[in-house]
Amino acid sequence: MKRSVAFLASFLIAACNDAALQSRRTPSSSSSPAPVAGPSAPLPVEGPDQRLAPLRLRSYAVAVEGTIAHVGTEAGVTVFDLEHADQPKPLAHLTLPDSVNNLTLIGDGRLAVAVGPSGIALADASGARGGTIKLWNQMPWTPDQRGGCNAAWKAVSSGPDRLFAACGTGGIGEIDITRLQAPQVRRVLPVNDYVRDVAVLDDASGVPKDKASKSLVAAAAGLSGLVIVEFPATGEPRVKATVPTEGETRALTVRGGLAYLAEGPAGFRIVDLKDPAKPTVLGRARPDSTDMIRGLAVGARTAWLCAGESGIIGLDITHPSAPAQVGTYDPERAVNRAALMGDLLVAANDADGLLILDTNTPSSPRVLHPAPAAPH
Repeated sequence: MKRSVAFLASFLIAACNDAALQSRRTPSSSSSPAPVAGPSAPLPVEGPDQRLAPLRLRSYAVAVEGTIAHVGTEAGVTVFDLEHADQPKPLAHLTLPDSVNNLTLIGDGRLAVAVGPSGIALADASGARGGTIKLWNQMPWTPDQRGGCNAAWKAVSSGPDRLFAACGTGGIGEIDITRLQAPQVRRVLPVNDYVRDVAVLDDASGVPKDKASKSLVAAAAGLSGLVIVEFPATGEPRVKATVPTEGETRALTVRGGLAYLAEGPAGFRIVDLKDPAKPTVLGRARPDSTDMIRGLAVGARTAWLCAGESGIIGLDITHPSAPAQVGTYDPERAVNRAALMGDLLVAANDADGLLILDTNTPSSPRVLHPAPAAPH
């Protein structure tokens, strides 16, 4: 259903704005990184493009920066101002040729947007408050560009000129973004399952400096569990360690040298990565849920699990060896992924768009948006 809706979005875009799409497909001849698509229109838009409104609402991923939320939707990326969290203000939208699997901030106001079979979109969102997002590179990717990364699920920064990507059945990809207009997959390490998430084990990850590296990658590799991979300066990438998991590892967050894993129907796991070559399982939890754990947002004391149709589940991670359930919130729609903005949890709530919770009291998260219905 999701792919058919995405196809409808592409058809409507082509019918209503063919000239803009054509300019997106034509790479610039300039050596400087000029955008290949013009600025997006401020929201709300008028005319036939309004037909895309339901697809722009349908949300799958979110990344926050200050009071700005970048939301990956069925139709592309929508940026919101959350200064007043109970009244998110849409600022701008960038239409993309497929629905967004995930998106991350990669510095200088840029986003790396994983757009499934269409590849990675590099976008300049620094002008979002003025109503514009700019697409730097050609979309979809050419076969030569993708180099075996056949479906992009997430991309993370490893310095100004390199990304690492979760490539689905293609494994883990290294992407050269020296030329923003033409990102190029240089190396791929196949993994014996489906890779949906990656994290770089650099100094910022909390791995000790003598063990950390911008060339070390942790990957959520489905039924293959957690996989630690090294991409040396030359030669082929190689697996340094693996951690088998009971379920399908679908997402991970690395914080303070610990990896927090969303393991689908098997729940949640914490792994010590302070020595990436010898990862150690510290604790696990299988919270009450009728759906799989598909994403997570990790704070200092609480990990918030995105449990699909079972909503949001909070786990106390003060003691990593014994994570314990502390609170839940179950909205009408599925919760796909989430991000923390201080005590606010900003979640991609599928067809209901953004869900924003005040988590200051983890045992009883309070809904800020959408506004609760007034009692009769």
